[in-house]
Formats: sequence, structure tokens, C-alpha cells
Amino acid sequence: MEKRLVARLGVFFIAFIPIIAKAQTRPTAYPFLNLPSTAHTVAVGGLSISYVDDNAGVAFDNPALYGEESAGRLFLSYMYYMMGAHSANALYGLPINDRGSWAIGLRALQYGKMEGYDINNQATGSFSATDIALSGLFSYELTNRLRGALALKFIYSNIERYNALALAVDAGLSYYNEDKGLSVGASLSNAGATLLSYDKQKPLTAWDLRVGYSQAFMHAPVRLHFTAYGLNPLTIRDVATEKRKTLEKVLRHFTIGAEYFTGKNFWLAMGYNPRLAQDLQVTGGSLFWGLSVGAGFSSNHFRIGIAAARYHPSTLSLMVTFCTTFGNDRYIF
Repeated sequence: MEKRLVARLGVFFIAFIPIIAKAQTRPTAYPFLNLPSTAHTVAVGGLSISYVDDNAGVAFDNPALYGEESAGRLFLSYMYYMMGAHSANALYGLPINDRGSWAIGLRALQYGKMEGYDINNQATGSFSATDIALSGLFSYELTNRLRGALALKFIYSNIERYNALALAVDAGLSYYNEDKGLSVGASLSNAGATLLSYDKQKPLTAWDLRVGYSQAFMHAPVRLHFTAYGLNPLTIRDVATEKRKTLEKVLRHFTIGAEYFTGKNFWLAMGYNPRLAQDLQVTGGSLFWGLSVGAGFSSNHFRIGIAAARYHPSTLSLMVTFCTTFGNDRYIF
């Protein structure tokens, strides 16, 4: 029964791909939605859509990773992105009955102050730019090991006096087998369109199709993470036309991470993102710039994490996350 359900849901996901790909003939926008939202995600390569945990922030990567194990926890994160740009994330939710859960999340990226000039190169003063996404998600336990979820996002973007609005949807699946230390995830992320644009064009959101696999080992405190991303037809086509070796093109669709943990109290992780390394190498960096590292500590009522990665050749990006129940044994509210 469970295998048949997984197969049917897989067909449901695949059916959406040609529909969205056919519609997406215009430029995409709002890439800030693809930034990592947790220290753990940064540490294992920048994407993590399969690891089931009580860290509520993973819902930004795959809404199906959110469930009763993470409900009632307030999640907060902050990242110094690069050159005066900062991002922040917050999420909170509660369970519904025995199998459902809901959550509300907020993502924001502030680009800092910029100097404006007119067509005659005359200074017009400084201005700022901000991207914000407010989301609501609902997840449901389809079986004891399989969970499905949907998230709706309202996106607002501001540059100087110009504004834009968009609407996007995330759909996710998560399969978790605790006995085997196995978890698999799939997500259709950021599928949507612009409602109000800066100009006459209304670009679609930067949607993506992703599949992830995480494996823990029974006799070793180690967990491995593999994620395939950029699987929508347009991204595959763009990567295929790049002047790179075949192996480099293939690796641009994957991230890999390894994690060492002691029970549920401490974790230490390292990841590698080949696409990031290749892109930064063009600006004078090395393939080692695709590495990321992080560590975290947790107790019954709070958990903290910190991670570092390089997303720009000029600086190192740092992320700090905090998740808490404020001392309550069950739920905050």
C-alpha cells in the first residue's frame, strides 16, 4: 500500500514539470527564495530537503520536513550574506489533530544601502532594496513513514520607490524510516508568477525540482546527505549548453554533506557544492571555495547552530540559527 502511494505521488510531481516548463518562457526572479535558511543546511552544502529533524527551519527547504516533531518550536536564523546584505528567517507552527501540522514563516533579505544616479550620472542619493516572503504551510502524515505538504508564499520586493508582488507554491514529500536511518525527500519549490512588476514584464519565480537522500548508520555516529537540484528542464538545458566538461556539468546538479553527531546534543558537519565552487573559480577562487562547515548544540528546550560558506569571492557568509520551546515540555502557545 505504501509503495503504491509513493508511486502515485511521484507521478503527481512529475506531471507538473512539463506544465511549468512550458509556462516558464520568461525570465525568472526572486532568487533569494533559494538561499539556505538554517545553519545545518549551509553546513551540508547549501541544500537539505531530506533530513527529518525537530529543527523547524528545514520547512523552508521542503515543507514536508515539518511535522509534530518540530511543531511548537520557534525558529529564528540570521545570515551575514555578503557586502552589507543580510538575511533573516522565522517560523512557528502547531500540530492539527493526530496527523496534520501548520506553520507560518517569514523570510527576508536586505541588500543594504546603495547609491543612486540618474541618466546623466548625477547622484540622486542613497536607497535600499528588500525582498520579503510570508508563507503558510500545511503538512499531513500520509502513512507512518510518508508525509506530504504544501506551502503558499506571498512575495514582496522593493527597490528604491519601486515595488513588486508575486505568489509561489512549494510542494513536498518526505519518506523516513527510523529503523534504517534512511530519509528521502522531494520538493517542487517556488513555482509561481509575478502579480505586480517593476515594469511591464512579469517574470516567473525561480522554481526548481529537487530530490534528496540522507543516510545514518547503525554502528557509527555519521550521517551522509546527497541532494540533486536544478532538475527543471530549463536549468538542465542551460547547464548542458555551458562550455564545461561533462562531469562538471553533471556535478553542478548535486551537493554532498557529511555529519558527525553525538546523540541529539551535538553535531559537526561539512559539505561541498560543486556549482558554487565552479562559479567562484571564474572570479579567481579555487575549487575549495565550494566547501562549507558548521556545528550545533541542542538540549530539550533549545538548539543553536552556526555555519560558514562562501557565496561571494570577497567575503565569507556566516549563519546563526536558534530554535526554542521557551522551556515548555510540549508547545509554546
